[in-house]
Amino acid sequence: KQALSALAKGLVYSTTNDPWTPELLFRTANLYESQESFGAASEIRDQLLFFYPDSVWAERLGDR
Repeated sequence: KQALSALAKGLVYSTTNDPWTPELLFRTANLYESQESFGAASEIRDQLLFFYPDSVWAERLGDR
């Protein structure tokens, strides 16, 4: 739960211009999925694909 809380705080304070935001979205989605919060994971993945479609983190979604 602490990890999820820390990642969620990072998302609240991040902007689309922060270079670490795509990775943060990717890792947060994976953590939500591991906790069986599939709806939240899907929404975060959608944000990653919308804002950063050409990022390595979006590519990693396809590798899953």
